[in-house]
Amino acid sequence: MPASSAKRKAEPDVQLEDYAFNIFGHAMALPQEHREERVFVTALRSEFPCYEWQLRGPGRRPSAHLNEREKSAPTQGSKQYLLVGWVPGGSLYKYRNFIGRKGRSVGKTLLENVLLWDDKSDNVMVVAPILEAVPQTVTLYALVTTSNDPTSLRTAHPIDSEDVFYLPQYRDDSRI
Repeated sequence: MPASSAKRKAEPDVQLEDYAFNIFGHAMALPQEHREERVFVTALRSEFPCYEWQLRGPGRRPSAHLNEREKSAPTQGSKQYLLVGWVPGGSLYKYRNFIGRKGRSVGKTLLENVLLWDDKSDNVMVVAPILEAVPQTVTLYALVTTSNDPTSLRTAHPIDSEDVFYLPQYRDDSRI
């Protein structure tokens, strides 16, 4: 058996549940309250057709906790999304370098420095639309705070999948 096959078999068979990983192998620790499955978030629809926004909007409020409006059913002008991951505060484009060896599964082993969760940082939720049929591709959205009002809805803006740290239940067995 080739050495690479033997090493692959030695890797754990399960995704690490306490971490979010990007497609390049970087890991971010998740606090206990962000390990739930199937978290639905109500947000405003994006006004921008592409990546014409910045992670830090004019509003500042904790991004990790949902308010009552974000937990409720959508109303006119809003839509419900599924939480699939996070972008660590201030890290757009920062973690796009490969770490580890090619051919290793992402999310099964910790490779280098793990980003620690900080409730005071500007971590941004990443969501996917809830669709009736299985699409070929899915556009992901960053939920950007646009108001200082803690009861306001965030706005969904398209984000490149390379910037997302995916929750364990939404990672596949991709290899870097």
